[in-house]
Amino acid sequence: PAACVVHYRLGDVLDPNYQTLAPDSMARELYRWSILKNFTIREFHVLGGGNILHNTGDQNRITISQRMLLHLCRTLQGLFLNVTVYVDVSGQPDEDFMKLVSAPILFTSHGSYATAALLANTGQKASPACSNLNFPGHGQFEARDLA
Repeated sequence: PAACVVHYRLGDVLDPNYQTLAPDSMARELYRWSILKNFTIREFHVLGGGNILHNTGDQNRITISQRMLLHLCRTLQGLFLNVTVYVDVSGQPDEDFMKLVSAPILFTSHGSYATAALLANTGQKASPACSNLNFPGHGQFEARDLA
């Protein structure tokens, strides 16, 4: 049985200048990917500590982040049969990063932190928010744009 580590960025990205993935979208994309890869995932480890508290002193954003994190976990439990979902909201950024990098199966949302973990991880990995690693936030640029 496989374990999957999930990084779901919240907190600061609830600012209107940013966007985050809806919990349903994140869970459905993870489910599709697991079917495509023929994974049998028995447990999820959702990392949410730094995401909820990162760059916010705003209690409203923290509350919304906690609700979105709970919604993601419940949706995963509904999509995957006989799965256990563990949520870690107490991890420090360095500790969480090591969990992401060493995960046998890694699924992330967006941001430079998640992208760096995707690059360093040698297991199975994916992110619906990052279509390529050249410019993850902007999609793929043609070679002439890089000069």
